[in-house]
Amino acid sequence: MKLYIGENLKRLRTEKNITQDTLAGYLGVTYQAVSRWENSMAYPDIELLPELARFFEVSLEELMGTDSEEKEIRETVSECYLLSETDKPAALAKLHALEQSHPNNWYIKSAICNVLIYPKPQSYDEVLPELRRYAQEGIEKCTMKDVDAFRGIISSLILTVPAEEVKNWLAYVSPPYDPHHQSIMRERYSLIGDKEKVQHYRSGAVIGYLNHLIMQYERDPHMSRTAEEEIIAGNCILSMMNAVIGEPYRKDGRVHNSIMLWHYAKYRLDIAEAYADTDRTERALKELQKAVDMMLMHADAVKDEYFTSDSPFIEPWPNRWIDKYQGVDLGIEAMTNESEWPGLHSIRNDESFGEELQRLYEKKVELQEYYASCEPDTDQ
Repeated sequence: MKLYIGENLKRLRTEKNITQDTLAGYLGVTYQAVSRWENSMAYPDIELLPELARFFEVSLEELMGTDSEEKEIRETVSECYLLSETDKPAALAKLHALEQSHPNNWYIKSAICNVLIYPKPQSYDEVLPELRRYAQEGIEKCTMKDVDAFRGIISSLILTVPAEEVKNWLAYVSPPYDPHHQSIMRERYSLIGDKEKVQHYRSGAVIGYLNHLIMQYERDPHMSRTAEEEIIAGNCILSMMNAVIGEPYRKDGRVHNSIMLWHYAKYRLDIAEAYADTDRTERALKELQKAVDMMLMHADAVKDEYFTSDSPFIEPWPNRWIDKYQGVDLGIEAMTNESEWPGLHSIRNDESFGEELQRLYEKKVELQEYYASCEPDTDQ
């Protein structure tokens, strides 16, 4: 039977967000030894196993884990999910028996909570006590490695508790702007049948997930792209954003999709820098002008109470989390900080470059005067 100490160590170390050096220092070994363990080239000395288990807050059984045990648990849980569609009591009985033999396995506990609410019971009152018990137990005992299962338990509970309890339980799952938060609330109101709230939280989830996807392409000091790759990547992202959110341009005198304007501007800057890097000055300046246009639109948009969109997926969304100077500050930083945006250096002496920078400075002054006029008069 194969032991999975190496894979478990690597997973636990990654979840704890520590380096091999840190773990090696704690144990009094070299980082090369830790590397060999994680790559299954060697096993830790037997006297180190209890120390490793304490460090990662797991049992020795969990640390050493075997492939057959985990596979058996997951296969049984999958069978119970299928069984619950025709015989829910039998599925729950089987899961509870599995839990008794693996009392510290939160994957099983999360599965029990899922089966409790799906298929939907006649009344949530009959399942709430058990859901609350698992949630409270998770708050007291869950470790970082159990976080996904714990979030699943809390999500199940949020779908069933009275409205006045929702906010408190959501705090254990994610912040309000997180797409997971929005998705849970969307599902809750879907079960209730409140179509307006479903659309509201669906909008938030779409924006949140799209933002997460975009962040995967953000500048990474450890990732190197050629100029051509940067241009292709930037244009692909902009096309994807247009498809989901819609064009961010002015129509009928108002700004559309302003919550994403900062990202549009950011990627236009990336593309401009890539063109400048390859001595295509005219294309670089055109992209720079488009980026500045979007920064100025962003600045105007944050004055409004809501962002707007033509997309059927997105409803107006509040801008209270947006920095009112974020757009123009992005442009000023990019056009004046040579160390952060070195690719733009080759076009800094062009007259058009100076004109675009001047537009940003003028907008910054305009915004400062506008927001100063909005402040209450403290002298009265």
